[in-house]
Amino acid sequence: MAQSTDPLAPRPFLFALRHFLSPDLLRRALASTGRRTRSRTLPAPFVLLVSVAAFLRGPLGLPRILAWLGFGHDSSALSDQAVYQARQRLGWKPVWWLRRHALDWLADPRRDPTAFDRGRRLLAIDGTTRTVADTPDNTRTFGKSRNQYTRSGFPLMRLVALCEIGTRAVVRWVARPYRVSEQKLLPRLLPHVPAGSRLVADRNFHSWGVWESARTAGFGLLLRVKGGLRLPVLERFADGSSRSRVRPRRGRHKAARAIPVRVIECRITVGAKTSTYRLLTSLLDPTDAPARELVDVYARRWEVETAFAEFKGQLAGRTTHVRAHRPAGVMAEVDALLIGYVVVRRLALASARKEDPLTVSFRQAVEAVVCAMSRATGSDATMYRAMTRRPNRRRTRSCPRVRKVVRCAWPVKTPGDHTIRYENATITIHPPSH
Repeated sequence: MAQSTDPLAPRPFLFALRHFLSPDLLRRALASTGRRTRSRTLPAPFVLLVSVAAFLRGPLGLPRILAWLGFGHDSSALSDQAVYQARQRLGWKPVWWLRRHALDWLADPRRDPTAFDRGRRLLAIDGTTRTVADTPDNTRTFGKSRNQYTRSGFPLMRLVALCEIGTRAVVRWVARPYRVSEQKLLPRLLPHVPAGSRLVADRNFHSWGVWESARTAGFGLLLRVKGGLRLPVLERFADGSSRSRVRPRRGRHKAARAIPVRVIECRITVGAKTSTYRLLTSLLDPTDAPARELVDVYARRWEVETAFAEFKGQLAGRTTHVRAHRPAGVMAEVDALLIGYVVVRRLALASARKEDPLTVSFRQAVEAVVCAMSRATGSDATMYRAMTRRPNRRRTRSCPRVRKVVRCAWPVKTPGDHTIRYENATITIHPPSH
């Protein structure tokens, strides 16, 4: 039987990724550039797939990842420079097309109830930074952080992302230079929040424009705000929350442009420590969104931080998170790596449909995909069993804040400072005092 000449003919490694990156999807992404690709020793679809698969073997370079996948051609005849030139010829448009058209929210209301609250999808938004290669072009474009002592060793890129709380999948994101703040990047992501969902964010994102976007788009917003913000009490509810309003800081007719909100103030006691939290929400009906439930929903905002930690941990073997030497290559590489992260999260969700997807260990899921792609034969069931072999039963815990450097005012950490578990934390909701 003659062997297929199609460069994207089914191969053993594809079964681990075919749920997400099918050959037809890769062809459509390449066709979006409007250019006709030549028939080369290293076809463009392979280069695009290798760019995404680079997340699974983060410390390895593209030539070694190509050899690991074994695409059926003599990869030893290709020099490392030829592989990187092929990646540069690919450009950023095919990866950008995959990001726009191949990513979607993963959780299903019927099969994944932990990703929803009263039938509404839970999303979280937050920002982080990524180190990029220290080249003159990257330094000029992205910039470095500074403090009173020195500046960072590598250029930094600012990344703000939307994360699905129940699956920990980062589906929408925007990356810009380090000097661009998270508040300026937030409006670029709000149009991607589905109507009827609930968005959770930290106190860094509070502004009148965010509340106006939530009211216009029709999604619920839950933010933590600073204690010094003045919020008049217009009405008190039985669950301890109160109705107030948020007005713009600038412009005319501020009172007429005020947006109604609910204020929830609570005290959380863990051991001997008591902290006060102040939450604002656009969900004005206490029967539809009780204050105690919203406090629990806000506590799940930490899943976006865990997603960032998983992404950085997978790339820990690299000198920098992003290796591209030019800004356009940096944006393309970031998109490809985050698509690879979503691939792992999607496979982890499929392997844990009967349980909470967050109980699947991320490192164990990556190892299962890598092993599946390395075998000549295999099945989805075998890969899913490997992912759920050891459930990740995480304990909710907190550690006392202590000093790590000499210039900090916190006390020095001692062997007696053990981790404190807070499964039995006491949460008290009380009316605002002003």
